[in-house]
Amino acid sequence: MKISVFTSSYPRFPGDGTAPFIKSICENLAQLGHKVVVVAPYDPEVRQVKNGGVQIHRFRYIWPNRMHIMGHGRALDADVRLRPIAFLLLPFYLMAGFIKLLNITGQHGSQAIHVHWVLPNGLVAAWVAAWRNIPFILSLHGSDVFVAQRNPVFRSVARYVFHRAAGVTACSPELYQAALQLGVGFASRDSLNAVGSEPNPIYPGFSHPRSPQDVRRESGTASHRCLRPVGI
Repeated sequence: MKISVFTSSYPRFPGDGTAPFIKSICENLAQLGHKVVVVAPYDPEVRQVKNGGVQIHRFRYIWPNRMHIMGHGRALDADVRLRPIAFLLLPFYLMAGFIKLLNITGQHGSQAIHVHWVLPNGLVAAWVAAWRNIPFILSLHGSDVFVAQRNPVFRSVARYVFHRAAGVTACSPELYQAALQLGVGFASRDSLNAVGSEPNPIYPGFSHPRSPQDVRRESGTASHRCLRPVGI
């Protein structure tokens, strides 16, 4: 299958601790024989990294380069609130992301989109998926849901995306419940639009403990929150 991945965070340089689990997901999909391309925002710290059989496309949305703070945890304050400047950059991010993802899905002949974080990426994926008439799967990782819980406009956007996704995954029981409260509710239990709870994969270089509880303890995450959730 040809899959386009849209994410606001992807490792920018060797050893980058920002969203390495997304890199692992993409590379494992490629190892299974899928054709995977990643669309992610530009960041001033981007350096060449091993792609593991995955094509990576970065998009710019503002000038000068130092203003690229959307994604990689730069747009958040205390992991729960957007910095004021992010609200100004958001329209440019959405427009540039939409154009880039639309172009890549066309060039790649993508059959599906896997989008990470409902805010703001889910909106872009929903638009492109509708344009291309292909399904998209949404994965929740934490910061997006916490932001949506605190803002009525973002809650409405999250519900809009939820109800257009072919499937929604949450990487912890806590996020699973939060997604249900935000509006992951569908007319039929048999619908593809179902929410599921799956832990993030362990990425290379991270020790593999014996249980999910060990994973959370060793990674320093609390109360079942996801491993490295920051993305916006």
